[in-house]
Amino acid sequence: MEFISIFDDFIIAKFVRRINRFVLECTFDKNRLFAYMPNPGRLQELLLKGVDIYLMYSKNKTSKYRYIAVAVRKDDVIVSLHTILNNKVAEILIVNNSINELVGAKILKREVTVGNSRFDFLLEKEGKKILLEVKSCTLFGKKIAMFPDAITKRGARHLEELYYLNKNTNYETYVLFIINKYDIEYFLPDFHTDFEFANVFLKTFEGINILAYSIYWNEKLQFCLNAKPVKIPLDYLKKAVIDKGVYLLLLHLEKDKNIKIGKLGYIKFSKGYYIYVGSAMNNLTARTNRHLRIRKKKFWHIDYFREHCKVEKIFHIRNSDNLESELSHEIQAISDWSIEGFGSSDCRNDFSHLFGFVDNPVFKKDFQDILLNFRINLLENKLI
Repeated sequence: MEFISIFDDFIIAKFVRRINRFVLECTFDKNRLFAYMPNPGRLQELLLKGVDIYLMYSKNKTSKYRYIAVAVRKDDVIVSLHTILNNKVAEILIVNNSINELVGAKILKREVTVGNSRFDFLLEKEGKKILLEVKSCTLFGKKIAMFPDAITKRGARHLEELYYLNKNTNYETYVLFIINKYDIEYFLPDFHTDFEFANVFLKTFEGINILAYSIYWNEKLQFCLNAKPVKIPLDYLKKAVIDKGVYLLLLHLEKDKNIKIGKLGYIKFSKGYYIYVGSAMNNLTARTNRHLRIRKKKFWHIDYFREHCKVEKIFHIRNSDNLESELSHEIQAISDWSIEGFGSSDCRNDFSHLFGFVDNPVFKKDFQDILLNFRINLLENKLI
């Protein structure tokens, strides 16, 4: 196997916290340091306290930050975080004929503007001009990778414009998803996180050449030229992109409070974070949007509690199977306390559907593992 290096000297620090979208706090040799991170993605399943962060010295002398975060270790997998250098990876793969569909293609221009969008590459192959957009995929489970990990209106717009250009101009259009885990077998749009993007993906799939390739990074932050093509199961996607399933509603209660919860009566709630597990086997988006409104007619236990809390995040898990009970048991196992009988009257075997946490569970590995398992890993049985 031939490996290529695109990173200079680096150090391996420990991740502490994400200060904002582009700045990380880390520790190295017991010293606290800050690093610029050129990746606006959510990355919550990767950026967990204590994981290894690969930092490269910044060459920008005017930068406020001495280091740039370029990669992170997830278990035994090294994941590139540098979205800008992702295009450099794509360029090397193309030049070395590592992408089967683009063997023999020549790079004519980088960063080319056509219509209302700028695309990463203009290529030429066998006399035909090709527009190529490259995306970095960092969200994956055991055998399945998904994109995006956060809502991307820009990504959906790119697909729509490439679809239009392919149909109405002489350009051929491609999108290349580079997956940062080598042993991936399937690639899917993340219909849990960005339902709109997944629908645009389906609508434009047959009008764009959509490719997914996985790459392997070694301990020296070198990637292997033997990129592997990954399957995109279109027939499965047509059945999977549905607005039904279960969800996790993350709430924050600022102080201890006695709250009347319908027929349950007054309950003393401790301050902290709460996860409510719910389901909607029709119109999942409409159901969860309802939770965003404070003033509404009260039907469920959660409606009474919601008046006193701030909604921090809603996690959708779209599936034709109702996984509400299974998910409740998993969340209960990692919670600090539960509210007996809350929201679980329809599920006789469930103690509760509302679970409390002292600290925000989003930043904990056990929560992220549950989310990855229900969103990604459970799909393997339907694909393999």
